[in-house]
Amino acid sequence: MRIISWNLAHQTQERPIHPQFLEAVKLLSPDVLVLNEYVHGKSRTEMMAGLAQLGLGTIHVSDQVAGQNQVLIASQAGFAVGDDLPGPTTTPAATSNFLHVIGPDIEIVGMRAPAYKQPEQLAEYWQEIEMLITRTATRRVVFIGDMNCNPERVQFPGGRVLKRLHEAGWHVPSPDGEWSFISKNGTTTARIDHVIASPMFTNVTAEYVICINGIILAGKTSDNAISDHAALVVEVEV
Repeated sequence: MRIISWNLAHQTQERPIHPQFLEAVKLLSPDVLVLNEYVHGKSRTEMMAGLAQLGLGTIHVSDQVAGQNQVLIASQAGFAVGDDLPGPTTTPAATSNFLHVIGPDIEIVGMRAPAYKQPEQLAEYWQEIEMLITRTATRRVVFIGDMNCNPERVQFPGGRVLKRLHEAGWHVPSPDGEWSFISKNGTTTARIDHVIASPMFTNVTAEYVICINGIILAGKTSDNAISDHAALVVEVEV
């Protein structure tokens, strides 16, 4: 199964969908598309119709909370919202940036870790996320999205959690590609989009896609890129 996770950089506002977005999704050819840092609204009718034309007509969106981002998951038929995996409750941002769906032979959780400025909030969030993930170790579940952390940077709570999960048998592949996020002026890059897949799977691979067929998926402001985040392309054997 090919799962694409992509942070669209809406930054809590119902920003316009880039004119090349649907063409990029077509080229990426996902079985399941997970959008984070996304904000839903009335202007999304054309986008949703376009996703349906690409075979991704089953669309679920996380609850809307004023002033917060959301997660959208678009898939082929057969996926439904899960009702037995409650998301994090530390803050409204944690709640709206989490969506669990269940499909044939796989569960998918789309998420974005809020960019907390207070260390206490960050630590509390990751403590709750780690407990939630650990409880699902015997389920065929994939957590995917903008984690706002890097498992190689264990000085931060998120990095430590991803590293511990990997050591416990979870699939946390280091994606091919240099970076998944770039700052507006291009001076800073980071590897913060990741997948955490249950030990129940046998093989999971990941890649950052920054450009496809000349369409710039991620770039600095002057690049007319679709986002400041690359698409995270994950292949899971189901």
